[in-house]
Amino acid sequence: MVAAILLGLLFIIVLSFVIVFVFHVLSPSLRRQNVPFERTLVSEGEIRIKPSQVEQYAPQNGKRAAVFCSPEKNCVRKQFDYSGPKSCALFHSLYDSERDCTWSCIGFGDCVRSCTRGALSVENETAVVNGLCNGCGKCIDSCPKSIIKLVPSESGSLVLCSAQFSEATECPAFLAEADSSPKKAKRGFQIWKMCYKLFHKDI
Repeated sequence: MVAAILLGLLFIIVLSFVIVFVFHVLSPSLRRQNVPFERTLVSEGEIRIKPSQVEQYAPQNGKRAAVFCSPEKNCVRKQFDYSGPKSCALFHSLYDSERDCTWSCIGFGDCVRSCTRGALSVENETAVVNGLCNGCGKCIDSCPKSIIKLVPSESGSLVLCSAQFSEATECPAFLAEADSSPKKAKRGFQIWKMCYKLFHKDI
């Protein structure tokens, strides 16, 4: 009980200091410098020099990326358990796959790190493309297995599998058609995008 009262008093004291600082120190200082409160935090010059997010990432040729390995995959048999650095390129230079399917996505996220849009994520050790993809193709170069390809933006169902007919695999998604529509973008990126637009709006 005493601790709760002390914490309450401490909170009131800190809040009082913040209010005093904002209204008696910060605000008068800004007014003396004639800084309008409605101005954005980015100057007009910076806005002119740096292209907007929309301009920089305009859709290209009506294409989007698709990962030809299904996130619904379930390769039961594993040849071994890899515990080295999480790099698709490094892993592929040493091994084909941990699983019985040598075409399976490695799932360490090299493509995720290469995408400046935040248009890829990893689900079930498989890269998944979301609606922020603009078809720039950067992820294609980062995939050592070459299982990411550009497809028409309006593509619906595709065979999300790169395995060959001759390859024996127990994966139930093997050569089965699946919905290739981009997944919904992660909420965190959408919030960041909203903040970006807020600070870069025209003034």
